[in-house]
Amino acid sequence: MLILSCALALLPLIATAQQCGTYTGPMLIDGFGPPDKSFAQEPEPTLPADTTALALTITSPANNAVVGTRTVQVYGTYAGPPATGVAVNKAAAIQTATDYVSSVVLKPGANTITVKVTQLTGATQILTRTVTYDPLQQPEIELTATLQGEHAPIKPSFTLTPGTGLSITRIQLDYDGNGTIDLDTTNARTLLKFEYKTPGFLS
Repeated sequence: MLILSCALALLPLIATAQQCGTYTGPMLIDGFGPPDKSFAQEPEPTLPADTTALALTITSPANNAVVGTRTVQVYGTYAGPPATGVAVNKAAAIQTATDYVSSVVLKPGANTITVKVTQLTGATQILTRTVTYDPLQQPEIELTATLQGEHAPIKPSFTLTPGTGLSITRIQLDYDGNGTIDLDTTNARTLLKFEYKTPGFLS
């Protein structure tokens, strides 16, 4: 059995018609037709308290992990006051209210991954992981997504890449992690796509 993991961060769409201007009437599809009844205003986001203490965890990868892929996903949880940011190896991570995710390109051998959470006052917390990239341990198959984070709803595409000398004979995917197989096919050319409608974090 192959266990595939791919993390996605789905962000709430904060901007609304009321927040972008003073118009409070119904939204129109083209400005001339009837109200677009599919439009649903997002609720106001709940911000953490200004006194929220900084906290940081790394869920994956595990420390001293050995991987056979050149790119590794780094994700975990954080906490802090409003405007707290998370960076992975000095690059801004994709964040929800409590989770973050980022991709790191590895070089052969040992790699140090540094995750840093920073609040506006300049206070920080830092965690590190050592990950070793061994090209000789290429996995039998690799699952990647076209994007890691975006405003929900989103419909990303996925790609399955078999290892050297291998081919795909059957695909079974549980896109949303609820224990139910969403796709079961023997067609290796099937378009792998799934719509995620609500904000959250999937891994």
